[in-house]
Amino acid sequence: MTGHAAMRFSCHVREVVTRQKRPTLIVTDAAIKDLPVRLQVGDPIEVPHEDEATLRTYIAGVEISTPFDTRDPFSFMLPRDVDPTMLHIGDTIHFLPHDET
Repeated sequence: MTGHAAMRFSCHVREVVTRQKRPTLIVTDAAIKDLPVRLQVGDPIEVPHEDEATLRTYIAGVEISTPFDTRDPFSFMLPRDVDPTMLHIGDTIHFLPHDET
């Protein structure tokens, strides 16, 4: 794993979890141990859509399971102002280096 958002990395949405009074949780298809970059709160993301505008936002929180297992999928929270219907299972998520935003 390299430094903070050192390179562009992409994966797919495996699940979109909406929870009452909690931020939307995005579960990816990438295991934590397989991430080529260290992702953290504030890192920018893009989710392109052919029929809609590209969603540009950031990681608002990182979900960590207990007990922690690096084989678990990387999961993160969206900012509260992002409509969860903007993400769908199978969508590609691009995690961007800070100089690409």
